[in-house]
Amino acid sequence: MLFGRIAGSTRPTHLLFARSTRPTYLLNDQIENLDSDFGDGLKLVGLLQQLAGKSIGARVTKKPRIRAQKLENVKICFDFMNREGIEMVNIDNQDVADGNMKLILGMVWHLILHYQIATGFEDDGGKGGPKNRIIKWVNSKINPWGKNIGNLGSDWNNGQILACLVNALAPGLVPDFNEMKPEEARDNIDRAMEMAKEWMDIPRVMEPEDMMDPNVDELSMMTYLSYFPNAKVKEGAPCVNPGRVSTEYFK
Repeated sequence: MLFGRIAGSTRPTHLLFARSTRPTYLLNDQIENLDSDFGDGLKLVGLLQQLAGKSIGARVTKKPRIRAQKLENVKICFDFMNREGIEMVNIDNQDVADGNMKLILGMVWHLILHYQIATGFEDDGGKGGPKNRIIKWVNSKINPWGKNIGNLGSDWNNGQILACLVNALAPGLVPDFNEMKPEEARDNIDRAMEMAKEWMDIPRVMEPEDMMDPNVDELSMMTYLSYFPNAKVKEGAPCVNPGRVSTEYFK
């Protein structure tokens, strides 16, 4: 994935992804702006440690005041990403410290690929890349419920596919997905997203309007869907027995 391909429309999704990891390195560590919050390296350290589930393995300056200290903190992050096998090209610590949004978005996308998509979807041996891996996984879940997709764009616009996926993972959450009206796309998507958030802890890193867009951003879709494979249904969710797939949904 080239950094130049990261579109501006992915910015809100990537920001919400970074927020959803709840980095714990420092108190008062909420990520508000991707172009400035990583500049001294501290919140990037927190994000990396939360994603990797381990210490970054180096001492950083906790109260950086001069540029050299900030650059060193960010360099420590890049060294850690390199050890993790995350290849960063055409970006360095100065780009992050200077708030180069285009390159920072590319960096966050690489984190999403490495820590969520690569670990959540079965490797296809390099055939088609992460997009095809996600489509294949989604179809494996929704095919038994009579649905199929061929893309991460228009097939999702009316909300039925998302509702079906949520229901496939937790039968009973959205049992009437086949009855959803396409003209009520926003309500359909909002309901499915809210059920996924409430009962599976899947953060809403997209808005319903984003998914309704005929030109929905595929990277944003991939980011959102990357939360589903490892999602766990909470106790008390209004589900039927997951082992029983009722034929009433095959309409």
